[in-house]
Amino acid sequence: QTTKVEEDVIIIMDPDCAYISKVDYQVEEGMPVATSGYYSFKDKKSIEWQIAEHYCKGVCKRYDPIAVPIVIHRKDLEKVAPLWLKYTEDIRRDREGPNKWPIEWNDNKYVVNRIEW
Repeated sequence: QTTKVEEDVIIIMDPDCAYISKVDYQVEEGMPVATSGYYSFKDKKSIEWQIAEHYCKGVCKRYDPIAVPIVIHRKDLEKVAPLWLKYTEDIRRDREGPNKWPIEWNDNKYVVNRIEW
């Protein structure tokens, strides 16, 4: 909220990630890139689907499994950051919902699916 980022391209990754070779993703504004997630939203009975439905409350148009690294243009990150923070805070506060995974595994799934690129 207070950091001024000068770079046009941002790489979002988990703190336990390490890169052993050059990362060479090309992204433009409106076209972020993410690694495909290991989970899926194919089965409406799956925990992933239940979590997505619980937090998106019918607003999300589709669910795409994504994982780190996420490579995104600074202007796109500025658009998604407030929504990402909202979902992060919602999930952290919710002790009754279907979410049993660590917060960092969930928040970015719903943010990215709410933004119209």
